[in-house]
Amino acid sequence: MNQYKHVSIRDNAESSILYKCENFEKTECKRLFNILIKKQFFLVLWRLPNNFFKQFFDYYGGLLSYALQFIPIIVIGTYDDKSPEDLAKIISNNAFYYIYLVNSFTRLTDLAIDVGEMAGVFQRIADFVQYSDEQALKGTEVEGLANQSFEEGGGGYDRAPIIVDRSISSGRLSEGLLFEMNNVSYTLPNDENYLLMHNLNIRLMKGQNLLVTGPSGAGKSSFLRVLMRLWNLKTGMLTYGITSDRILHCPQKSYFPVGRLSLRQQIAFPVHIPKSDNVFRDSGFIEKMLKDLKLFHLIERCGGLDSSVEFDWHESLTPGELQRLSFVRLLYHRPLLAILDEATNSVSSDMEKIMYQLLLTNDISFISAGHRQTLTAFHNLELKITGKTGYTIKEISVATAVADEKL
Repeated sequence: MNQYKHVSIRDNAESSILYKCENFEKTECKRLFNILIKKQFFLVLWRLPNNFFKQFFDYYGGLLSYALQFIPIIVIGTYDDKSPEDLAKIISNNAFYYIYLVNSFTRLTDLAIDVGEMAGVFQRIADFVQYSDEQALKGTEVEGLANQSFEEGGGGYDRAPIIVDRSISSGRLSEGLLFEMNNVSYTLPNDENYLLMHNLNIRLMKGQNLLVTGPSGAGKSSFLRVLMRLWNLKTGMLTYGITSDRILHCPQKSYFPVGRLSLRQQIAFPVHIPKSDNVFRDSGFIEKMLKDLKLFHLIERCGGLDSSVEFDWHESLTPGELQRLSFVRLLYHRPLLAILDEATNSVSSDMEKIMYQLLLTNDISFISAGHRQTLTAFHNLELKITGKTGYTIKEISVATAVADEKL
C-alpha cells in the first residue's frame, strides 16, 4: 500500500498540486509508512523462530549429528562393551540417521515458510469467493446500481516575482474583486521562448462567472494553471481579491487519494477530518449533496460515511461518478471561487445543469473551461482563447445562452 501510495501521488502530481494537498499527502504517507513498519516488525517476530531453526539446522546439522552421540557414548557409556571397530561403525550409522533426521527438520521449516506465504494468497482467494457470493445474492440490485452509474456517467503556493514587471498580490475582497490580469503574458514552463498568451487583460468580479473556450490545444488548461499560480508569469500583473485558501480547483482528471480513506474524508479532502463528534454535524449536508447528485448509493457501498474503504476510487467508480463526487467536495468546502477544468464532460446535460445550479444556489463563483455549448447558460462572461497568443472577451447575454442551450 505504501509503494502504491507513492505511485498514486506520482501519477496524479498535477491534480495534487492544484488541490494544494501537500500537507495532506505528507501526513497520509507517514501514516501508511508507520502501518508498514509495524506490520514488518510483527512479520519479523513471527518468522524469527522458524528462521532460527532453519539456519541452525542448515549450518550446524552435520556437527549436531555427532554432538548428539556424546551423551550415550561418553556420559551414559552405552557402548562401553563395544570394540573400537564396532564403535566406529555405530557412530557412522548413527550420524547418517541423525543427518537424515536433521535434513527432514530443515525441509519442515522450509515448508512452514512456504505455508505462511501461501496463507496470504488463500486469504485473498477466500475474500474473492466471499465477495462473489455476496454479489450473486444481490442479483439484479447490483446490476441496476451499475446501470444507473453508467447512465449518469456517460497548503498553497504564493510565488514571488522573479522579474521586476511581474507580481502577484492579494487583499481586495472588500471591492468584490476575484482576480484581475493586467498585460499578462506567459510561456511554457520548460520553454520561455514559446509564448502562449500576450498582454491578456481581464477582470472578474464577485457574481460573475467566466467561461473559457477555444479549440483543443489552444491553451485553456494553461490559462487555468497560470490562474492557480502553478505556472509563472512572463510579464504583467495578476491581482487577487481573495486569498488562495478560498479558491478550489476541480481538475479535468478527478483525484481521490488512496489509503483506505472513508467517504467523508474523501469529500473533505484536502483537509484532514479530526476524530471528534463535531464532524458528524455535516452528515446531513453531505447526504443531501450526495442525494442531489444521485450518489446516495455510495453511502451503502462504502459502508457509511466513516468506514474505511478498501477499493480504489478511480477504478471502481465511473468517470461521471468521480466528477459528481468532486462537485460534492466542492460544495462541502464552499470556496468563494471554483475553477473547473472540463469538470462536467463525463456527465449528461441534465446532470450538468443540476451541478451548476448547486454552485449558483450556494453562491460560489466559478471559472469553467470546456467545449459544450450548454455551458454558456451558466456564465455571463466568455474568454475565447484562439491560440497563437490571441484571445477575445465578450459578455454572454441571456438570449445567447438560451440559443446555445437549445443547440
